[in-house]
Amino acid sequence: MENTTFKKRLLEILLHSGVWIILFIIPNYLLSLRNEQDVSQFGFILYRTLFFAIAFYLNYFLLIPYLFFRKRKLTYFIAAIAMVVVVFLVSGLLMKKPPPPDLCKPEKNQEFSRQQEPTDRPPPPPKLPGDYNTLLMFLLIAGSGLGIRFSEKHRKTEQIRKETEKERLNAELALLKSQINPHFFFNTLNNIYTLAEYQSKDAPGAILKLSKLMRYVMHDPESGTTLLSKEIEFLQNYIDLMKLRLSPKVKLYIGFQEEYTDVEVPPLLFIPFIENAFKYGISYTSSSFIHVQMMISEGSLVFECKNSIASDSHDNPEFSTGLGLENVVRRLEMLYPGKHNLEITKDDGVFDVKLTLNTS
Repeated sequence: MENTTFKKRLLEILLHSGVWIILFIIPNYLLSLRNEQDVSQFGFILYRTLFFAIAFYLNYFLLIPYLFFRKRKLTYFIAAIAMVVVVFLVSGLLMKKPPPPDLCKPEKNQEFSRQQEPTDRPPPPPKLPGDYNTLLMFLLIAGSGLGIRFSEKHRKTEQIRKETEKERLNAELALLKSQINPHFFFNTLNNIYTLAEYQSKDAPGAILKLSKLMRYVMHDPESGTTLLSKEIEFLQNYIDLMKLRLSPKVKLYIGFQEEYTDVEVPPLLFIPFIENAFKYGISYTSSSFIHVQMMISEGSLVFECKNSIASDSHDNPEFSTGLGLENVVRRLEMLYPGKHNLEITKDDGVFDVKLTLNTS
């Protein structure tokens, strides 16, 4: 952790140093080379750049974090202007700008002396040390620190938001694991017990499927992603176990594509739709149906779950969303921003969910 912090700090120092060198020192050095390699002129430029840096970092490290970001904006602006003026005046008093190179030549000095002969005009008013262009540069450079600080704060805030959202999604995934209807496990165990009691040949297979289901829910999705083939196997095991409870009045169609290119997908992404279908779409008094299919092509995955609406589910307060559906919507917005399309419709006694993912 300390090593990472040191590397980040070193990178920040190198970045700032590079900006000062590229924006100020190199251009002025090249300019001094054109100006008959005037070393004294370039030394003045380096000296002035030092005062620019002082104004920038006083604003960057002290005034902005301790005044502006603490909601003392009026105090900040007053302090920033005062700081710039003080640094500007001090730099003007300490720096003496050398005369232009041409004025150092004897013939130019004589011409300059003749031009400076006294006249009857009154002397000009005293000027502040330095010049107004330099003062403007001080203001712009110090002010740029505010923009950089804003950008850095926004980036850090966004990073913290994403990390918090990721932690929340992981917590919701853990909750989703426990939300896969606990009654399902108990009901499945009762069904398996019945099969075993009658010495049905389906009992061992049902126990194996339940074991695989529980292992997947508890362990496999911990990495954050899983192979689509594993997710489909999990869904198929879940559906096979649910079929033990279905009556002949329920028409069940399952269509998972057999040949496809395996891709990484978020775990437990599709199970809420299927569980919702079994929970609210099955009627034991009238005909009902569940239709599940998934099609995978290059860079695209289309999942559809359609079920009839059982008459005894209309008054259920959870029917509008179903178990885990809101969680799925939030996960999709986080994991597939702008790369998914989720359509949920309820019409003519049919609840239809169609999810399209861009997997490329």
